Amino acid sequence: MRACPEIKRILRYTGAILRIGFSAILLLSSCANSRPAPGKTGDEQPAAVDSEQALRRLERNLASVKTVRTSVTQVKKLAVFSREVTLTGRIFLENPGKLAWHMDKPLRYSIVIEGATMRQWDEDTDEIQKTSLTGNPVFKAVSDQLQKWFSGQYSALKSEYDVEVLRLKPAAMVKFVPKAGSVVAKAMKQVTVKFQENERYLSEIAVEGVNGDKTTMVFSDTILNEPIAADAWEVRPRER
Repeated sequence: MRACPEIKRILRYTGAILRIGFSAILLLSSCANSRPAPGKTGDEQPAAVDSEQALRRLERNLASVKTVRTSVTQVKKLAVFSREVTLTGRIFLENPGKLAWHMDKPLRYSIVIEGATMRQWDEDTDEIQKTSLTGNPVFKAVSDQLQKWFSGQYSALKSEYDVEVLRLKPAAMVKFVPKAGSVVAKAMKQVTVKFQENERYLSEIAVEGVNGDKTTMVFSDTILNEPIAADAWEVRPRER
């Protein structure tokens, strides 16, 4: 079933790459300035050393993840439109360097990254576009950032973000605010990452843009460290 004209117009507005979830990196193009969240009191506010320890623990937990299969529900709220758009699909991750993002509804489109190559497909054109990340620094930066988010390589993000552990229980939540003057600050205001209660993987990523745009990705039915079928890496999906 094809999407209604308004939804298709919104998806075209966000752009082919943004539609697939690259909105987490390139959602906006203006500079961002973010204020810290209101402080908590007492034991609810983790000390700096606790934040560092918690971040290292989360990284260690995610470092054991070699493959991921998960469903994703992406809710996009763009300031220039009056309605939210909900997209559903699947994500496959295989370390190192393989990421597949297949959206199923309301439009079908896919991005598959393998090493330095990115392939894209959408049902409207039914064409496959192939891009070399080596020759395109913007796409390469997007790819690198996405794989760091999904693989838990958070220490590598500290050069561009100020990191704050907002809470540890019942499920850890970490906020990343782009450093002033960084390249990332031109794309987003902040990113909040929530973890599963067992801290084995992510449960949600929320991206807030300086113009009021918001994207939330919720992960469910997540399966870790099991073999991924070969057809997950096919950019043109088979009929399901």
